[in-house]
Amino acid sequence: MDDGTTALEALLKAMLGGMRDARVARALGARWPEGAVEHEPDHVHIERGGLADGLLAALDVQFLPRVRERLGEEAEEFGEVPPEFADSAEAAFTWVIDERPQFRDLAIEVVAAVLTGFVGDHRDEVVASMRAAGEGPGTDRESRMAKGSALLSDAAEMVAALDVLPPRSDGEAVDRILEPAMAPLEQAREIFEELALDDAILGAQEGSVPALDRLRAAWMAEVDAYVAAAGKIGPPLDEVDVGTFEQQTYLLDAIVALQEALTLRVELPDLLRLARLRLAKGDVGEARAIVERILERDPDDALRAEAEALRGDVSASSPLGRDKRCFIATAASGEDAAEVETLRAWRDDVLYPTRSGRAAISLYYSMAPPIARVIASSPVARTFVRRLLVLPAAHLAEAWMRRHPS
Repeated sequence: MDDGTTALEALLKAMLGGMRDARVARALGARWPEGAVEHEPDHVHIERGGLADGLLAALDVQFLPRVRERLGEEAEEFGEVPPEFADSAEAAFTWVIDERPQFRDLAIEVVAAVLTGFVGDHRDEVVASMRAAGEGPGTDRESRMAKGSALLSDAAEMVAALDVLPPRSDGEAVDRILEPAMAPLEQAREIFEELALDDAILGAQEGSVPALDRLRAAWMAEVDAYVAAAGKIGPPLDEVDVGTFEQQTYLLDAIVALQEALTLRVELPDLLRLARLRLAKGDVGEARAIVERILERDPDDALRAEAEALRGDVSASSPLGRDKRCFIATAASGEDAAEVETLRAWRDDVLYPTRSGRAAISLYYSMAPPIARVIASSPVARTFVRRLLVLPAAHLAEAWMRRHPS
């Protein structure tokens, strides 16, 4: 398994290279060249021997039987694997990809299931390999949890100092309180991240708080901190639909932290909060998409009522409606157009981080509303502006971001 030339080898490289716990991937034979970034599947190499050979043997035994178990009523369409492809998982997987591409996702799911099961069945060997490499898992879980929790408390005390600031405080006063609180939060996240990885391979101790819950709590604490900061330099976010320009940086940071928390576990109330933050930031299309996603999940009556109320706020705040903060690109192309998403990314990732960029955005916000209303009211103007202004601008922005990745 040197070059990753077969379909199964390429898939295993992607799965091992993308593992959340690179220590487990290394125990299974994953190796990265010196200087390469872990979790980068393009650079991973799988070294034969030990658990890597065991995984391949498990795939040889389990792949086709598990595929047949999952086929159900589609077994007839799938048919029989020719004998010359049935002797190994590598050959059978290649046959599925080439001859039955409609079952590609099912085959990938089976490989993932075998990989997950193999790690569980060989947990002790994986842990032994990790410890032989000096990579843990640690044995001092309780003390590390206590240290992380203490750091969370320290950060909360620092953020609480925002309460003494008067309404409409300036950004420098807010940042003097907020920025020092980020350091203990980051340290706590690092501790809980390591503990969560240990819990995943060892299993959390009975009766203990899962480290993943504490990691999520740390991200949510960061969300609360940025929301509190935004509420000190502008109107409280529960009193307005769309926030002010001065609040935008804090809203973006809150959104990033909340999205990190949602990658750990999706809870519908937090998803609704993300929609509210997106709306407050002026990302109307994203807010609408999140609300629709919530409603599709059949929430309870109370949450459904909140989501439907927010959907009404989203509609009322559309740049094509009454909201004063119209955007020319949105008026010309529509809220969910690809070019609008590109320009929003340019705004968030390229302009917002710099003082001059924020000044340019502020000037744009002051000038754009009347122009956008004229564009929105005329199909001819929308077509003209989209073709001659928005699309070329989005193309240039996309090219810039490709050349200068953040």
